Amino acid sequence: MRMGPTRSAWLLCLGYLVVAGTYIVVSGSIAKNESGSVEELARNERVKGLAFVGVTAALLFVGSSVLFRRLQDQADDIARHREALLEADRRAVAGLLASAVAHDVKNLLHVVLGNAEMLEAHIERTPEARRMFHDLESAAGRMLELAARMRDATKADDPAREVDLAQLVHDDVAVLNGHERIRNVRLHVSADEPVRVFAQPSIVRRALMNLVLNAAEAAGAGGRVDVRIVRRDGKVAVEIHDSGPGVPAELRGSIFEPGYSTKANGTGLGLLSVAACAAQLGAEVVVGDSDLGGACFTLRLAATNAPARGVAVATA
Repeated sequence: MRMGPTRSAWLLCLGYLVVAGTYIVVSGSIAKNESGSVEELARNERVKGLAFVGVTAALLFVGSSVLFRRLQDQADDIARHREALLEADRRAVAGLLASAVAHDVKNLLHVVLGNAEMLEAHIERTPEARRMFHDLESAAGRMLELAARMRDATKADDPAREVDLAQLVHDDVAVLNGHERIRNVRLHVSADEPVRVFAQPSIVRRALMNLVLNAAEAAGAGGRVDVRIVRRDGKVAVEIHDSGPGVPAELRGSIFEPGYSTKANGTGLGLLSVAACAAQLGAEVVVGDSDLGGACFTLRLAATNAPARGVAVATA
């Protein structure tokens, strides 16, 4: 049975008291018997005391040296383990980033494939076919952006600038129209008024893409998805509403965690990518209830010409 530090200290103290007390009694008797005068007894007591102090100092030196050496070894082991954990965390973050970007590339590939499938019925160069070709080109450009982001992960990101959020949302939704999930739902975009925000467009697009596709999957075939741009509490909110089953309150704190998914074949990377985008934007992503009967995911951005400060992932 392993003793605790307090019990070990008490045993050490008791051992020292027994040894020291025994030494004092025995050595005092010997000194008394061998001393012929008071002066000789006093001298013997001094010698005895100095010998005792010298021996205990030597033992204290040896014991403390062993103890401090063990403490230093433990500190070195802790430092090595901490560095190993930090390196493992860095690799894990890099892996999650790569997985999230790969997840987004897969979604864009679905856009390309969906539009290509519809183009089979529009071989002639009609206006509709030209629009679809434009969507394909836009999606391919977005994939190039994501590939460049992965390649230049250690470099500075594309600079934030003032952008028309409503136009950005409309363009993003237009590109997604070819996705198989979007074709099966009623998708509507609305804005209170034109509004400009200070943000990185490519990051906003990634967040919106994942939120809209998640909403469409939750709504299911024949369902409804609304994308609403509103001003609220001094910020601009992009609300993505769906008519699906919603997100239970007890799960809202977990859905943004790496690898967490309520779907049988889900990877949990879509909302992880959204949370990462929110962090890069200095924004806030919130999940709550929708008036359509399902969930409402809200991305809040500062409606100013200065970068937003702080980031949070919250539940409503």
